[in-house]
Amino acid sequence: MRKNSGFSLLELIVTLGLFSIFSLLIFPLLKVSNTLNNSITKQSLFEKDSAKIISLIEKSIKDSNIIKGNYIGKEYVENGAIVLQYDKEIYLGLTENFFKNKTSKGNTLFLEYPVSDGKNIFYSFIIFRFYYGELQVIECKKINNEVYVENKNTILENIYGYFEKIENGIIIEMEILDSDFLKARSLKGYANFKKRLKNRAFILIGTLILIVFILGNFLLGYRIIYKKGERLNSYFSTISIDSKVHNLQTLAYDELKRIDKEISSGNYQSGAEYIGFEENFNRVWLGNSKNSYSFNRYLLYRIRFNGKTCYKYGDGDNKNFKEIILVNLYSYPYTNNIVTIEMKKTLTNPKANNQVSLLAKVDIEYEKGNKNPLTPNSEKLKEFVVNFENSVVK
Repeated sequence: MRKNSGFSLLELIVTLGLFSIFSLLIFPLLKVSNTLNNSITKQSLFEKDSAKIISLIEKSIKDSNIIKGNYIGKEYVENGAIVLQYDKEIYLGLTENFFKNKTSKGNTLFLEYPVSDGKNIFYSFIIFRFYYGELQVIECKKINNEVYVENKNTILENIYGYFEKIENGIIIEMEILDSDFLKARSLKGYANFKKRLKNRAFILIGTLILIVFILGNFLLGYRIIYKKGERLNSYFSTISIDSKVHNLQTLAYDELKRIDKEISSGNYQSGAEYIGFEENFNRVWLGNSKNSYSFNRYLLYRIRFNGKTCYKYGDGDNKNFKEIILVNLYSYPYTNNIVTIEMKKTLTNPKANNQVSLLAKVDIEYEKGNKNPLTPNSEKLKEFVVNFENSVVK
């Protein structure tokens, strides 16, 4: 027998039948899969767009602010926002009748939305409105004390909702239908107003209190620092004065030690003699003003008789000291008299650029009836003073 190559008619019929059965089973599954995939994609886009819409409205509420300028209908707006129930078309300028539709829950939200370019502030407004299945966004601006529509756009269709104003913010509720109007998705949102202090007087008082507090602390700190500076200055001044006093005390001690050494060696009988000794008249206060210096370079600076000055250095070029004392002794013959002689020696310190004065006071006593200046009853060094400028050490 001869073999036939290829398919027989029966085999072909069976193959086509099986293929038809397979197609009837597979194609519906593919169609359902494609439909499901399109549905998921549309749902994803639907949800994404819905979330964006809610976020847009919430952000606009949060960014809204009170406009200080006046315009028609301003008295109906609180916290920069107002909810209205308005079911008419919005054209050109917004009249007072528009704002009279104010309510706590409605389809329209009016926001004051000032913007700035860094130099100027522009008074602008935004209106969100659910209007016959559409969500409209209307941009407005202020012209001559009125609010005029500048742009109007529909950002979403098949949407219904409302706005509700509460004390601190706005509640947003809406339902979005799919393109077949079969399904609706409910969405809710909420946004707070910017925190605004209503009582500006409180701000002023608080600011003043803060300023007073800061100034008080500053003045208190300044006073503390100033007082501390004064104490430090006083402390350093005290150190400086103490140092000067110490130097003067040392100088006085050295001079008195020198006097004591001269007396101990027998050169002088007393400190008064050391201070006032003069070769021609024995005592410089028994001579005249032509030679006012003692042997040890003390200048006769002043003569007092019973406390009253009767001569001071510079009174004249030809003064007889002995005669001055004599005249006063004859003037008071019935009293005990004391003649005080002030002798002064000046030392110069070239390093410190100052002068130091040694002032010795000698008391000469004349008892009642003694009228002879050459024979005093006693003669003693009463006081020894060292000073420069205003500092004095006794």
